[in-house]
Amino acid sequence: MRTLCGILKVAVARYYTNNLSERSKKGTKRENCTRLVTTKPPLGYQTIGEKGHKIHVVDSKMGPLVKRAFETVTRLATFSYGAY
Repeated sequence: MRTLCGILKVAVARYYTNNLSERSKKGTKRENCTRLVTTKPPLGYQTIGEKGHKIHVVDSKMGPLVKRAFETVTRLATFSYGAY
């Protein structure tokens, strides 16, 4: 049999988890809308801007190389397995 204290603990834990999830989603959405970044850029991109106002843009040196690598892999995969 469950006690009142146990039921309340579960309810508070669920509320906290749901609230934290919603706040995380809102923060991520806001970050994506403003294009502000807090992470390391993916390969082929660079970070520019001042602290607190940084954005990712295509790297002029590595960007074309990464694009060509993906195109080559795609072409080889299509050749090996046939187009779907």
